[in-house]
Amino acid sequence: MNLLRESEFVRLLQKEQGRLLRVAWLILGQEADAWDVLQSAVEQAWIHRAECRGGSETFPAWIRRIVTNLSLTELRRRRRVLPIDPHDLSAIPEAASLGGAGGSGGSGGTGGTGGTGEPDLTAMTVQDLLQSLDANHRQVVALRYLADLPLEQIAAELDLPLGTVKSRLNRAVGRLRQVLAAQEDDERRVSR
Repeated sequence: MNLLRESEFVRLLQKEQGRLLRVAWLILGQEADAWDVLQSAVEQAWIHRAECRGGSETFPAWIRRIVTNLSLTELRRRRRVLPIDPHDLSAIPEAASLGGAGGSGGSGGTGGTGGTGEPDLTAMTVQDLLQSLDANHRQVVALRYLADLPLEQIAAELDLPLGTVKSRLNRAVGRLRQVLAAQEDDERRVSR
């Protein structure tokens, strides 16, 4: 059994952490959920590190698969939850008193801050664009363009035929082009 030592595990994890977070964030659409999934993935990876056959060579794909699976599980779990409008919560006294206790107080936005405290408009735009896709298309885009996986590996990780992955990616890119073109048209109209 080739068990990863703690120092090697941490080194490999640090190398992949940003990519793993981006994949989870794009699949889930929420930064907080992505961090939760990443934390769970790290816990599972540590507990089951003996199952990482190939050691450091296969670690990136192995942990990415864990993150992808946990993200998809979270999406399925969400489908069973009835969404509530935040404005409706203000009518409930207990919910109003919980508001400052770590609920929604942060940026609430979709983009990063780039370390300056100001929103990164490019990241927000990209995140908004990707949110216009449904979860199936968003996850293929995330795995292809953020995780840099070849189409064959995406098909294997999602347990889909290669043709399905190609068509989802093609449709997603087409949809993104449509949304961008519409935004550009709107900006031209406003600037006139």
